[in-house]
Amino acid sequence: MMAKVTISFGSVLIVIGIGTFLTAGATTPTALIPTLIGGLLLLTGIGMLAQYERFFRRAMVGAMITSAVGLLGAVGSMMSRGDIAGPVALASKIVLAALCGGLLVVYAMSLLRPHKTVENSS
Repeated sequence: MMAKVTISFGSVLIVIGIGTFLTAGATTPTALIPTLIGGLLLLTGIGMLAQYERFFRRAMVGAMITSAVGLLGAVGSMMSRGDIAGPVALASKIVLAALCGGLLVVYAMSLLRPHKTVENSS
């Protein structure tokens, strides 16, 4: 389940980043930051599809770190600059922060939930 959620969030961020870049006139490469974060989330989500528990955990930690960087980067950028390039850039940063924050909440809920263990019957 976590893999599908991560892939979905990553895909949405990729679309938002490309849309922001094109709306901004394809002149500001910083508009592609949501695309970078989304691409990393997409890759870690694909990594979570692996059947190996050890690889799944590493991919999940990578996705959590990527989400935290996206959240802190977006919030820090909004707080440090009073002159954001425009309403599209502001909306992009708000959506990036909201999605990354929401994904961190989903991961925290997943970690706090008791997991079923598979016992070997042999």
